[in-house]
Amino acid sequence: MSALEDSWIREDGSLIYHGWTVRPWYRNSGEVGGIILVIIPLNNLVETRNAALDAVQFKSRFLAQMSHEIRTPMSGVLGMVELLMQTHLTPQQKDYTQTIYRSAKHLLTVINEILDLSKLEAGETHLESHDFDLQDCLETVVDLLSVKAEDKQLELIILLEPNIPRYLKGDGMRLQQVLINLVNNAIKFTQSGHIIIRLTPRFINQDQINIYFSIEDTGLGISDELQPQLFQPFSPASSATNRQYGGTGLGLSICQHLVNLMGGEIGVNSQEGDGSIFWFTANFLPSELSEIPAPKELENLKLLVVNKSSLVRQSVSCITQPWGIQVDAAETAKIALDKWHHQQAEGSPYHLILMDLELLDRDGAKLLGQLYKTSSDSSTRLILMSGISQRNRAEQVLNLGNFVYLVKPIAPLRLLRSFANSLQLDIPNLDDRLEQSWDDILMRSSFPKTPTPPSCHLPTFEDKLKAFIPLKILLAEDDLVNQEVVLTQLQQLGYTADAVCDGEAVLQHLETQHYDLILMDCQMPILDGYETTARIRRRQNSQRPPIIIALTASVMPSDRDRCIEAGMDDYITKPIDLQALVNLINRWVPVCLEIRNQTPTKAHDHRLLDSPVDCPVDSDRLNKLFKGKTEYKYRLLTTFINQAQQRIDTINKAINTSNFADIKQQAHALKGSSANSGVFHIPAISQELENLATQQNLEAIPPLVKQLQHHLNSVEDFVETMKNP
Repeated sequence: MSALEDSWIREDGSLIYHGWTVRPWYRNSGEVGGIILVIIPLNNLVETRNAALDAVQFKSRFLAQMSHEIRTPMSGVLGMVELLMQTHLTPQQKDYTQTIYRSAKHLLTVINEILDLSKLEAGETHLESHDFDLQDCLETVVDLLSVKAEDKQLELIILLEPNIPRYLKGDGMRLQQVLINLVNNAIKFTQSGHIIIRLTPRFINQDQINIYFSIEDTGLGISDELQPQLFQPFSPASSATNRQYGGTGLGLSICQHLVNLMGGEIGVNSQEGDGSIFWFTANFLPSELSEIPAPKELENLKLLVVNKSSLVRQSVSCITQPWGIQVDAAETAKIALDKWHHQQAEGSPYHLILMDLELLDRDGAKLLGQLYKTSSDSSTRLILMSGISQRNRAEQVLNLGNFVYLVKPIAPLRLLRSFANSLQLDIPNLDDRLEQSWDDILMRSSFPKTPTPPSCHLPTFEDKLKAFIPLKILLAEDDLVNQEVVLTQLQQLGYTADAVCDGEAVLQHLETQHYDLILMDCQMPILDGYETTARIRRRQNSQRPPIIIALTASVMPSDRDRCIEAGMDDYITKPIDLQALVNLINRWVPVCLEIRNQTPTKAHDHRLLDSPVDCPVDSDRLNKLFKGKTEYKYRLLTTFINQAQQRIDTINKAINTSNFADIKQQAHALKGSSANSGVFHIPAISQELENLATQQNLEAIPPLVKQLQHHLNSVEDFVETMKNP
């Protein structure tokens, strides 16, 4: 038997811990003669272990509280700067204001890194599992960092070995965070040369996919003495490099924690003065999404890649190999011109020429001229690639002929799009991008970013359109600066709001008037947002309950869960971004309107609500969310239907046992998931069901559950038509 651990209570009430194991002993005849019990005292070990765990938990809570205390005033600073930048400023004032904004954003990044590490060390970070596009992930990484690489004239290369699936199941955002950290570090410590992002499959089967990632640079290299300290937070190695190159020095430690969560390992191979290779492995599950086959039009297509970098030529060859393309390469424009003439003479011209703008010398101009002259009777098409900073020059060249432009660094999907545009191919699902929360990615990306200051333009007319819906809003915020920021942001959207500084004032306002939406700060004097919300939910008898949105500077998962458990419908984190506020209000406007338009009846004798539209879901919202891609809308709604049906079944069981706590919990969860899925009616009915559970009005609950089932069936019918139009 394996060893076990138990605790016993002494007569004085103290605990004693022992590890113990039991084994049989045998007589010479082979028969069992008895048992052997081995007991090992573990008090010192257990107490040391528990003390260490308590210390980690204390540090996590301390950092979370400090994060909240810092983020609250930062919300005011960033909010006021954003508002200031939307006024008329002189060039000098604008420059100063942008400096303030960037500095404040950088401070917020540092806070996020410290908080991220504390959550990982406390075991409060858990990976998600969802289908994601690996090629899209790589493209996003190089998009975010291409400007920094180009500023230092570094070549950023992706070497994607064949047979790696495009779609995987795992936490794509966390994978992206690791890659961004490592690539950003490589750029930071490399003065010239290149950065290579290499992906190699280690094993692929029906149960698991393991991929080896490496980031190779031609930078400073790392001494043998410093390498063991690299992945330790606040180590001498990280402190020294932090002072010289910036950052917090926590990125590699965060990467190590995340890679471990992915079931992988992380390490470095480096010699001082000779560059570095940071590598890691990660496990994923096979995706349920079907791999998209290469377009048949690309099979046996002849491509000439013209670039002075052998790595760029190798990258294009690796990416295009699975597509069946025949790749030829040239290092200079002269070699390319000679090869083009040769293929023309052989009667087997290239279909595509992928040429770097930097090679447009005299020979390059000749090749360009030849392509322009023969464009009417030749099948050869030119794709011109350049960095972002050369875009204006590239566009001037594009005006000379029917050419296509490709922005470096080269990534698989970007290259395929350029081929499709040049050859006028209709490739299904080419622009599909599995929707992810890029705000969360940037929030959790642990590297010092150079934030882009907010645009000086006011919100668009589409944003202001919601202001024609006269929502009544109450803002509860004790910090007067933050209060002014949110009120001004609401005014920019066309809304006016009442403002109070504590929870008791909220309750007093609700005694005399109704609000559709309450923006509720969680940390307030006298009565905080949690208790205020709980009292509102306990005493509300109206059929028009307010939607309550938490304003919180806390970003720990436990804090967010606490908001929902208190009865809040949603939350938005400080500092409050204007576009995030727009999205939040847009999400809850339909629910507010439906709650408002319900007809009150005595004894809660409700009729099935007539749909204001033929469609049971908000198709416009889903189309915007998924860019019109039916496959993703179908998956979202199918998941919602299955989950909602389970919740309704749980409610029906709870009715039989008069379990009002379960009814309230399921109704509250159903309200949020249906609103986020763009489903009409169910959010409002769920809210009323939650109210009835609070009042323990069992008689009025079954009719509402029938309404829920009716509308869920309508959603199911709608999804069926999506599958079989």
